[in-house]
Amino acid sequence: MRWLIVPEARTGGKRHSVSQGQRHMWYTRTMLPTVTSRVPRRSYGLLLTCLALLLALLAVGAWLGLRVYRQSAAFPAPLALMPLAADKSYGVTADLSGLSPAERDAALLRMGDLSIRWLRQPFPWSEIEPRRGEFNWSPWDDVVAAAKRHGLRIVAVLDTSPPWARPPETPPHTPPTELADIGAFARALAERYGDRVEAYQVWDEPNLSTHWGNRYVEPRGYARLLREAAISIRQADPAATILTAALAPTVERGPLNLNEMDFLDQLYRSHADEWFDVVAIQPYGFAASPDQPPATGVLNFRRAALVRQTMVAHDDGETPVWITGFGWRAEGLISSADAALWPAVKPIEQQEFTAGAIALARSEWPWLGPILFAAWDADLMEPDDPRRGLALVERDIHLPSAAGLRAAAVDDRVATVGTYPATHPSGRYTGDWRVSAAGADVPRHPPATLTIEFEGTRFDLLVRRGDYKGFLYVTVDGQAANQLPQQDGRAYLVLFDPLEATAGVTLARYLPDGRHKVVIEAEGGWYQWPIVGWRVQREADVRTEVVLLILVGLLTLAAGVGLLWQVRRMPWRSGLSEVLSRYARLGTPLQLVLIVAAAAAFYLAPGTLPSLAGLALMFVAVLPLPDLGLALVGFSLPFFLLPKSLVGRTISLTEVTLILVALVVVIRRALGLVGVGVTALPPATATWPPRVTGLDGTAWLLTGLAAVGTLVTVLPFTPSDWLREAGANATLMLLPLAGILAAGAGAAADSGTGRHGHWRGTPAWQIDVGVAGLVALALIASLVADNIAVAFQEFHVVVWDAAAFYALLRLVGRGGGRHVTASAARVPLVAFLAGATLMAAYAIYQFFGTDETITAEGVRRALGTYGSPNNLALLLDRAAPVLFAWLAFGTRCAADPGDAPPSRRWRRRLRIGLGLALVIVLAALILTFSRGALLLGLPAALLFIGLVRGRRMLGAALALVAAAAGGIVPLLGTERLQSLTTTDSGTGFFRLRLWESAWTMLHDHPWFGVGPDNFLYQYRTRYLLPDAWQEPNLSHPHNLVLDFGTRLGIGGIAILIWLVVSFWRLALPLYRRLPEGETRALVLGVMASMAATLAHGLVDQTFFLVDLAGIFCLMLAFVANVAGDSRSAPAN
Repeated sequence: MRWLIVPEARTGGKRHSVSQGQRHMWYTRTMLPTVTSRVPRRSYGLLLTCLALLLALLAVGAWLGLRVYRQSAAFPAPLALMPLAADKSYGVTADLSGLSPAERDAALLRMGDLSIRWLRQPFPWSEIEPRRGEFNWSPWDDVVAAAKRHGLRIVAVLDTSPPWARPPETPPHTPPTELADIGAFARALAERYGDRVEAYQVWDEPNLSTHWGNRYVEPRGYARLLREAAISIRQADPAATILTAALAPTVERGPLNLNEMDFLDQLYRSHADEWFDVVAIQPYGFAASPDQPPATGVLNFRRAALVRQTMVAHDDGETPVWITGFGWRAEGLISSADAALWPAVKPIEQQEFTAGAIALARSEWPWLGPILFAAWDADLMEPDDPRRGLALVERDIHLPSAAGLRAAAVDDRVATVGTYPATHPSGRYTGDWRVSAAGADVPRHPPATLTIEFEGTRFDLLVRRGDYKGFLYVTVDGQAANQLPQQDGRAYLVLFDPLEATAGVTLARYLPDGRHKVVIEAEGGWYQWPIVGWRVQREADVRTEVVLLILVGLLTLAAGVGLLWQVRRMPWRSGLSEVLSRYARLGTPLQLVLIVAAAAAFYLAPGTLPSLAGLALMFVAVLPLPDLGLALVGFSLPFFLLPKSLVGRTISLTEVTLILVALVVVIRRALGLVGVGVTALPPATATWPPRVTGLDGTAWLLTGLAAVGTLVTVLPFTPSDWLREAGANATLMLLPLAGILAAGAGAAADSGTGRHGHWRGTPAWQIDVGVAGLVALALIASLVADNIAVAFQEFHVVVWDAAAFYALLRLVGRGGGRHVTASAARVPLVAFLAGATLMAAYAIYQFFGTDETITAEGVRRALGTYGSPNNLALLLDRAAPVLFAWLAFGTRCAADPGDAPPSRRWRRRLRIGLGLALVIVLAALILTFSRGALLLGLPAALLFIGLVRGRRMLGAALALVAAAAGGIVPLLGTERLQSLTTTDSGTGFFRLRLWESAWTMLHDHPWFGVGPDNFLYQYRTRYLLPDAWQEPNLSHPHNLVLDFGTRLGIGGIAILIWLVVSFWRLALPLYRRLPEGETRALVLGVMASMAATLAHGLVDQTFFLVDLAGIFCLMLAFVANVAGDSRSAPAN
């Protein structure tokens, strides 16, 4: 059926409330003539012309937009002034401590010939201090002195531990037992060489097991070692530059070896960024060319960009990166067996790749400082040393990598892409300038000229303006600077500004990409230190494309208006309604298959464009049936920890589907207002034609704001990461709200009053109030929390999304209709049960087919996709009672009153399917060995079912619980049970201490708690009891009352009680009123699941996880919807 259209021209411009018979009459008398009326052929021609023109313009606009995006994204963004990245010189790693004085001087001279300015020299602790307090500095004294004579700067690498400082029978690359020992060595080294060593690098390759004592790598352990050394060095040498250890390139994820990005990420999470000034990396090229795109699973030179992304993700864009080892290994200097482990390239390729890598780094990575080669002289290395193929020289012969360095290295007197202080060698001053790290001061008398050579397309000057007279006259390549005002053919920059502001002023843009010369003549401004530095950029010249894009946009708008002008004369609404209606009549099973297939295509699609195509398929599949989209949300709840990468972000399928359903609801409401729909005829109380309400306008406004947020998130020229994050949150939070408002507008229109006049008359209004109160209180608690970012994140992904799921379940009925029937209410619940069964099956496979389990207190425990077996148990003990009740009591008769009883064959198949699902879920639940689920959750559910079904079922439930207890107790293991019952140690002891701490926390923060997801930060830093320090990283108090209280205050406890009481007040009478059937059995199962939730919640989580919050709201909505559809059902 269609929504009926009654043109106002045929009804005198009036709106009518119509009865069923009147609506049928209007359909036959007014709609059919409109559908069958003839449309002039000329109108069809104009329509097709406008459509073709619009599509062509959209294609051209998309091409231009993609071109602008790609060209803009290909060039680096400007950075703040970073002196440690302004050094664009080169260096090499070489241990010169074993050479004779003549050999050492010869090596240093040859380094100078290759323009090498940095020497990375190992200072092995194990050799310098072989016995505690006895130092042998002599060889390294000679190296430092010789380097200073030849003008090389030193990076001192502190590495290895002496036997007395490390555990017995461990290799030298083992961290010391006592961190104070390496701190003492670091301080002694800095005291001895602090005036001659420019940088210190603490350890080498700690992300490899071989450099961490042949044991599991420990990013947090390295962070502590780095902190100890950095503090000691800075005590002796306050101006020291501290480098992180050079992180080795690897694609492994642990535990023996850990890739650079994950290792660095954990360093930031340990707040180690306080202890280093530079991140050091080793982006070896292996067998790949330097221009191969970066990827987490690929080892190549551009992998350095992924490390930089990790730094930016932690808001550390101002720390530079140094390359302390790179290159390609050349054939001929390595053995064939060694080449199999580390690929080699031909010598000519080594030269070309080295030159290409240097050129790429200097033109695209302004955050990169010095580049150091990994090895110096192959002749000084052992024949089996894998670094021989990386060497720059062999005896007196320059190897291909040295030739590549000479071919590509830019003189440090030429500024490449980056930001530079006034002291940088690329600036050559003529006259009596005063120059310091703070800036350059203009001489009082001429000459006062500054000449800067650079390579790039744009040049900015950083100036310190003030309340003084001063001008800078600028030429670029002999011509007036093209971005400054001119007088008499001279470009000038005004230094006067009473606000005394420091600013970056663009002098020239859109220059040819190459070398240029800027000449600045100063007039006035002496004693003001006006020149702070300069910035060089490479940027795309997209001015022509932008103008064309604007023109195409205007033409597209005109073509769209023309198309709408023609469309309004066509009988398109009836045709579109028919297409959508035919899809809606396919039947739920086939529709679900199509929706799941579209979701799978989206989730599995590689890359952004295929993913967006899959998302479009999901939208088309869900558009006629948003209620089945909500079923997909329920199905995906167990898999929320498997996110999808989309436009540079990761997002769960649960949230994607929720947003998609909300958008569908908004669009369906808009289509309904213009006469297109796929639902049944409007209710007799509806006002027809429908009116646009304030809710509609608000929903459209929020949708528009969400669209703006999407653009801010994906566009490459968004000015800040904060704004990009805000845009993403706007999209993810405003669209669900828009969908709720649109659904509410439709429901209000269906009531015939234009508002929810009878809302308080609905059976579930108290639950609705409780959910709304939970959202409001969680928002307030988030805003007043100490860690507001963490609190708001949990508010968004847990409370807000779950509440939006609840609201849409309550408002969106079958096929998108406004009335949610009991039959429609079952679909999302059944979808959740299917997802839980699939997760359980995966956990069983994982337990028996892989090693991906956790062993604790003597037992192996199943995980699924969760990080803890207890989280898997929390999911499964919510699904098992519903499956049991459905199987035991819901497969014998019709689903609802008035339905035909199912066939015997169908009942048998249903029982087999439910029985198999129940066995899978229970098996996985047992393999979690969760004491909360097996000793509290499941027994509570079984006993509740027994109490409700009568004495006979109660006896069976008690027998089943007793039998299960007899079978489970031996499986749990003696150690695991003892830890539960012991009050002076083990789990029982720590749980009591945790509750004591949580109660104190609630007492200190009674009104709004500490905020969502802030328990961890408050507990481990303030409320952790001294005798419970062994478990400091607990994120919740393991009790539902204390959890709501510590997160939301006493108001949170009140809302929890309100919701639970409202649920039982609604569910128990509903169950008694319903006749036997599937719906009654599912209501019983949901009540049993709630009993398991509350029982298990006495010792574990209840709500504040994505899946648990979604399941909780699903149970509330199911009971509320069935109650709303069953008020007139006969008593049982």
